[in-house]
Amino acid sequence: MQLNTLKGAALLGAAVARLLGPQAALAVDLTGLEVEQATLIYQEQGRIGVVEPVLQLRMPLAGEKKLGLRYGFDAMSGASPNGATPTVTHQTFTSPSGQRYSTASGDLPVRSFRDQRHALALDWEQPLTRTLGLNAGLNASFETDYRSLGVSLSLRQDLNQRLGTLTVGASVSEDQLKPKGGLQEGLGSYQDSPTGVSSGAKHIQDALVGWTQIMNRRWLSQVNVGLGWDAGFMSDPYKGVTLVDSQGQPVMVASRSRMVNERRPATRARRTLYWGNAVHLGRDVLHADYRLYQDDGGVKAHTVDLQYWWKPQSGMPGLRLRPQLRFSRQSKADCYAHSMLATTFDATQPAYLSSDSRLAANSSWTFSLRLDLPEAEWGHLWVKPTYMLQRFDLDPAPVGVQGDIDLVPDLKVWMLTLGIGTRL
Repeated sequence: MQLNTLKGAALLGAAVARLLGPQAALAVDLTGLEVEQATLIYQEQGRIGVVEPVLQLRMPLAGEKKLGLRYGFDAMSGASPNGATPTVTHQTFTSPSGQRYSTASGDLPVRSFRDQRHALALDWEQPLTRTLGLNAGLNASFETDYRSLGVSLSLRQDLNQRLGTLTVGASVSEDQLKPKGGLQEGLGSYQDSPTGVSSGAKHIQDALVGWTQIMNRRWLSQVNVGLGWDAGFMSDPYKGVTLVDSQGQPVMVASRSRMVNERRPATRARRTLYWGNAVHLGRDVLHADYRLYQDDGGVKAHTVDLQYWWKPQSGMPGLRLRPQLRFSRQSKADCYAHSMLATTFDATQPAYLSSDSRLAANSSWTFSLRLDLPEAEWGHLWVKPTYMLQRFDLDPAPVGVQGDIDLVPDLKVWMLTLGIGTRL
C-alpha cells in the first residue's frame, strides 16, 4: 500500500512538471514531497452514511514555491429527511423519479438515496518578496445532480518585524443544480408543480481579512473577519413542508398529505468573526477558538472549540493525543417552520418557507480524540473517532396531536477518520 502511494505520488509529480513546461520540469524535486491519505467514515443514526477517502500532496518547487493537490471521493447512501413532519398516521410519498415510499406512524419521513461526489483542488503558494506571499487555488466538485467550480486568491504580508501577519483573500464559486425531475415551483404542490426548467445556478462570493499576532513566547492569536454573498437558486429541490389542520393532523388531498415545495430567499448575505488562540504550555499546546456567524436570513450561531495537544510522558516518543470539545448554538432562520397551519398558509401566502432542520434553532456538542502514533522512517499513522449530538428547538409550538410526537428528532452522528502520511 505504501509503495503504491509513493509510486502514484511520483507519477503525479512528473505529470504536473510536464504541464508546467520544460523549465519547471527541471526544477521539480520530489525531495520533501508530503503525501497524506485520510479516510472519513460518517454515519448518522438511521440516516445518511458517507465514506470519503482523500489524497493530498504538497510538492516543493524552486524558489520556495509550493504546489498542493487534493482529491476526494464521497460515496453517500442512506436516508435523508424529505421535509415532511411526523404524524400519528401512516404516510405515503412519491419521489422525483416517480417511486412511491412510505413512513410509519410517528417516524420522521425520509427518502432513500445513493450518490457519489468527486472533488479536486489545486493550490499554489509562492513568496513575492521577503515579507509578502501569494496563495491561489482552484477547486471543482461533481455529483449526479450538482456541480461546483471555484477560484480563490489571498495575499499575506508580514509586519512588525514579522511578529504579525495581515491576510486578505477572496473567493468565487459558480454552482449548478440539476435535480431529478427538474426544478419545482417554490411553495407549489410538493413534487407535483414542475417549472419546466431543468437546472438552477448559484453564485457564491467570499472575502476575508485576517490578522495573526505573536503575543509572546507562548501565545499566538488570530482574528479573521469574513463577508459572503450568495445569489441564485438557494432552495433544496427535494424538500417540502407539511400543511396541518388545527389538530396538528396533515390536511389530506386525494389521499395524500398536503405538502408544498420549500422556497428560500434568492440572496443571502453572511458575516463571520473568528478568534483563534494557541497557547504553549511547556510540553503541551492548548487551542481555544470562537466563531460567530450571522446572515440576513435570521440565523446567528456561536461556536466554541477547545483542543488540547497532549504529549504523554511515555516510552513512545512522538505519541500525541488531541482531545477536542466543540459546542455550537444557532438561532432559527426566518423562513423555518417544522410545519404550518393550512389556514395560515392560505391566508398569508408566506414569501419563503422551509422545514429543513439545519435552519432550525439548535445546539450541538461534538467530542473527538485524535491519536497520532510515533513517526517511523516511512511516515506516520493517526486515528480520530468523533461523536456529535444535535438537539433542536420546536418553533412554532406543537399543535394538537403534534405534542405526542417527536417532530424534530435528535441527530446523532458517529465519525471515524484514519490517516497515513509520509515525506520523501
